[in-house]
Amino acid sequence: MVENRVPSWAREPIAVPSTSIYTKSDGVVNWHQCLNRDLPQLENVEVYGSHCGLGFNPAVTFVIADRLAQTPNWQPFKPPLALRRLYPTPVDFDTRLARAA
Repeated sequence: MVENRVPSWAREPIAVPSTSIYTKSDGVVNWHQCLNRDLPQLENVEVYGSHCGLGFNPAVTFVIADRLAQTPNWQPFKPPLALRRLYPTPVDFDTRLARAA
């Protein structure tokens, strides 16, 4: 159980905007464990690819560049129309799924 292995301070949501980039076909990390909670300024962006391929994935690079270019007024990631096929429909954090994984 995650609660037994992770200190309580590490389970609290962070106070800055955060984006989790994950892939359901990771093969190394259970994708449920990668999801941010459904809170303001926390988001989850799914991409297609493998665990080892994330560092070379153009969809990941675009998300990172977009997040780093944010102005002080945080906005959720929204891929441009021409790139939307690179991003599956996002999944909201579900504590039941995260606990079961």
